[in-house]
Amino acid sequence: MIIEARPSGGGEVIDHHVPGPTGPTTLTSMLETLASAELAGSMQRHAAASQDTVLTAGGLAEALQVGAVRPGARDLPEPPTPQQAVDRVLQAFDHGLVLAVLDGTRVTDRHAPVTVGESTRLRLVRLVGLGARGW
Repeated sequence: MIIEARPSGGGEVIDHHVPGPTGPTTLTSMLETLASAELAGSMQRHAAASQDTVLTAGGLAEALQVGAVRPGARDLPEPPTPQQAVDRVLQAFDHGLVLAVLDGTRVTDRHAPVTVGESTRLRLVRLVGLGARGW
């Protein structure tokens, strides 16, 4: 399954290949798989960010190119449990905060059967409400 993502603030769409269910399934199952995969990646980044590191000259030069020099461990909030992550994704979809497009077709019922293959593209669009000042 291919997940299309766009970095916050714009930029080009990036494809992420995520192992997931193939054949007949539901959007619910796909979202659960995606939430679990994203949580695993988040936990790895959390563990790496919580360790002290030694900056070498090369590491400092590389960090300056990226624009983020972090000389030590950072205090990050604890990641959610796997069940909390799944619940949040499903709740966001149910509340209309996330729009799902599967191979170019919007999916509105996460329990409806869909067929997924290796080249299936899932695009999740996070909808943001505009405040009164945005009008």
